[in-house]
Amino acid sequence: MSEKKKLSDINKNLMFSKIMPSYKASAEGSCTQGSANPESENLQYININELIIISSAERIMTALRCCRCSRCMRTVILDALNRIPADYIYTTHTDALRAAGQQPTSLITDTIVNCALSLKSKGVHAN
Repeated sequence: MSEKKKLSDINKNLMFSKIMPSYKASAEGSCTQGSANPESENLQYININELIIISSAERIMTALRCCRCSRCMRTVILDALNRIPADYIYTTHTDALRAAGQQPTSLITDTIVNCALSLKSKGVHAN
């Protein structure tokens, strides 16, 4: 029975290493983050759409004359993040900002506008 358990652990670690190539299985069976080169230590999974939404929300809410308090900003940003599909890339934060600047933003802008107008129509700080 212990042989079956060991075999299943090996298969789990193998599957995990294929799904998450930045992680490697250690001898104890736990997974640790591996770094093949020093540059990979700065690599991370980043949602480009999240960067665009956060950077655009205040400008759009100002243009629409919506309240920009922290509660309203959080509400609009969270609502927009829930409506827009995630677009993750595995890169450094600097490269992600560069990639976000090259992404088309019309869908994201429309979504933020709709979220802000929805909040505005409910009244300030409506639940």
